[in-house]
Amino acid sequence: MGLCYTFRMASVLICLSTSKYNSRVIEKGAQIAKNNHATLSAIYVQTPKDESMSVASKSCLRENIKFAESKGAKVTILYGHNKIQQIVEYVNVSQVSCVVLEKSLAKQALFKLHDIDVYSVNYPQDYRRLFYFDFNSFNFSLKDMLKMALILVLCTLIGKGFMHFQFLITTPIMIYILGIVFVSIWTSGYIYSLLASLISVLCFNFFFTYPYFSLLSDPNYITTYIVMFVVAMSSSSLMTRLKKQSFENAKQVYRTQVLLEMSQMLQKANDVNAIYASMLKQLHKLLDTDLILYPHNDEPILLGQCPIETGIVAWVYENRHEAGKTTSYHSDSMCLYLPINGTREVLGVVGIVLKDKIDPFEKNLWLAILDECGMALEKERIRLENLKIEQQAKQEALRADLLRMISHDLRTPLTSISGNAGLLLENENAFSLEKKKELYQDIYNDAMWLYDLVENLLFITRIENGTMQLNLQPEMIEDIFREAIHHLGHNKRNHNISMHLEDDLLMANMDARLIIQVLVNLMNNAIKYTPENSNITLNAKRIENKILIEVQDDGNGVLHPDQLFEMFYTENNHSGDTRRGMGLGLSLCKSIVLAHGGKIWVENVKPHGACFKFLLEAVEVKLYE
Repeated sequence: MGLCYTFRMASVLICLSTSKYNSRVIEKGAQIAKNNHATLSAIYVQTPKDESMSVASKSCLRENIKFAESKGAKVTILYGHNKIQQIVEYVNVSQVSCVVLEKSLAKQALFKLHDIDVYSVNYPQDYRRLFYFDFNSFNFSLKDMLKMALILVLCTLIGKGFMHFQFLITTPIMIYILGIVFVSIWTSGYIYSLLASLISVLCFNFFFTYPYFSLLSDPNYITTYIVMFVVAMSSSSLMTRLKKQSFENAKQVYRTQVLLEMSQMLQKANDVNAIYASMLKQLHKLLDTDLILYPHNDEPILLGQCPIETGIVAWVYENRHEAGKTTSYHSDSMCLYLPINGTREVLGVVGIVLKDKIDPFEKNLWLAILDECGMALEKERIRLENLKIEQQAKQEALRADLLRMISHDLRTPLTSISGNAGLLLENENAFSLEKKKELYQDIYNDAMWLYDLVENLLFITRIENGTMQLNLQPEMIEDIFREAIHHLGHNKRNHNISMHLEDDLLMANMDARLIIQVLVNLMNNAIKYTPENSNITLNAKRIENKILIEVQDDGNGVLHPDQLFEMFYTENNHSGDTRRGMGLGLSLCKSIVLAHGGKIWVENVKPHGACFKFLLEAVEVKLYE
């Protein structure tokens, strides 16, 4: 037995078995982990011999696994031919500082585990299991019995044929051994191979030794019978073991394939719903039973017919432990509820409708799938949190840019207003009437620009915060055009503004106040970037179930149509008023149109000019006579 050191252990490993005394190992390991503030893990090494495990042994193993899990151990199932070798390999690749084994295994492990504390627990060996045959595990199959009988009959006939041609007496023996090998391959279980070996000896005695057709024979053949029986049993045992090993390998390949598919599906999943769907698909592939998923803070997802048991689910969320059927909590339930654990909390609960008792090896695969799902959900949550942080950072940067632009661009018109007003106050009599009107006009223009700026800022703030509620109503396009032109005020005096409608009764579903603001911004933009006496035209026509609205000018066009609707972007156009380059108006237009479910874009017009276009939902006009 190893020495117990005083330093904190990384992990304590306990080894599970089918013995009813294995609870002593579990309790010892749990106590060591508690005293040293270490994590507790448990492994069970499955060997080919476990395929013939009795029902009592399977039940005992399930109880031991459940007891280990109740002590906080994470159970892992390993597969191999040598238990000690598997334990050593597991210890070498994991952060295990202490191993607790039963005495028979501890003696062997002590010489192979270096720098690892090995604790041995002594308990009586269950020797009856060495000779115990579980008759309940044998399921009589008429099909297998007929296969065995047919093979033995064929072997007898073939042997008689060879003896008719005076072959050696050993020829039927070899044929019977070959027949027993085929029995081992084509039937299930050792019992058929055992019966075939016994019957083949009797058939050889009955048909091929003198006196024929009698079980009496020369005593000299007794050694032949014994050798024949041993060889036949050895051959059948070897073939049966190879068949079971092949089956186990196929099962391992299938499990690996399922986990690989799960990993690939989770890598492709781009949201939480896709992760849940991948997990349910793989579990349903393995279980072929009804499932129910309780996502975190969301409605349950049913896959088949499952009871809604929110009380048990709440307990699983709170305790981070399985519940329901086959467990100590609400064992009368139809479902087994397994948690999808994250690093900090339970991310979901899966309910599985169980028809029979679960295989601990299969359950380990389910838990592996749930662990992968938990890691994927954690990764997705971290991604969403990072995205939220990035959005917050962008919003902060946007606010900083907005404040910087406002502080810079407000200074010029305010300086102009205060300067012109000061001149009028101090030297009113020194200016002519024309000069006074010019100063008044400058003050008015600057004040209106500030008014438009504040309105745009308020609209953008409401839209970004989601506080703006759209009041959608059917509106006549012609009325909207006239109201927008009216809102331009004095800005329209030096430009020729007209409108053209395909149909005077065109109507669209809109918030009139916001769409008027869009048209005003688009026309002000055209006025700003076109010379005096330029033409600005408002057009409207119907395209299927949409209304296309255009604001077209005959200016110099736009340089970068794709960037024009970005906030704070302004065209480098010298014909415009460069002191008023906030770049908010078109960004606001885009936000309003998108809020209406529409689309806005700009195109250059040949030979010159630009045309801003956006779509709104059309409304049918009902005429009553």
